[in-house]
Amino acid sequence: STLFPYTTLFRSGALRAEPFDPDALTRLITELRDRSTRVQQNAQTAFVAHLTAMSAAERVTLANKLERGKP
Repeated sequence: STLFPYTTLFRSGALRAEPFDPDALTRLITELRDRSTRVQQNAQTAFVAHLTAMSAAERVTLANKLERGKP
């Protein structure tokens, strides 16, 4: 799952493989990192688009709420 990438790692055969293949584990971890990066990039793009669509007053209101810890 994208939200819980290390679940994929723990469920993979890479940890249980015998003989253990550190290169296979490294490839899996790299894939998980890349997937996580893509999710973060997509979220950032969506967040910026949402903020862009807001008026200046709406952005100030949101900033004030976030500053007070009230989303």
